[in-house]
Amino acid sequence: MRDDSEVEEASSTMPILLGFYGPSNSGKTTLFEAIIPRLEDEGMRVATIKQTHHDVTADAEGKDTWRHRRAGADPASLSSDVETALFLGRKLSLDDTVKLITSVNAVDVILIEGWKQESVPKVFLGGGEELPDTLLHYRDDVEEVISLIHQMIDDKAK
Repeated sequence: MRDDSEVEEASSTMPILLGFYGPSNSGKTTLFEAIIPRLEDEGMRVATIKQTHHDVTADAEGKDTWRHRRAGADPASLSSDVETALFLGRKLSLDDTVKLITSVNAVDVILIEGWKQESVPKVFLGGGEELPDTLLHYRDDVEEVISLIHQMIDDKAK
């Protein structure tokens, strides 16, 4: 984990976006855990976006930020010595989420879980129907996914 005291300068170029989809327990999060350190070891800056269809919040009822939001603040943020959380009172589109991430951190690659109907290159895990924009059907070969990301970076540079 980075120990940056300042927000990294936002990237002037759009990062590589790669989506991952498949049924629950198909290994998406485990694959992210394998990919992220590999890419970071190569000097890449990686962000992730996770979409869920469950109504969840990281804010806690009765806590100060919850009270701020209940009073009408939108967004509200919480900063500690180790991280900052931003609470928005609405769902953002994938495009707006990418813009938000790239406005505060320079990133090279954004790995996306969910948002499977969006028109972004995708990796398919598990069974079921393959969706448009799928570039790879993952079959337990992390190297194949790393190679795909390298190819996407090379194609972008052309």
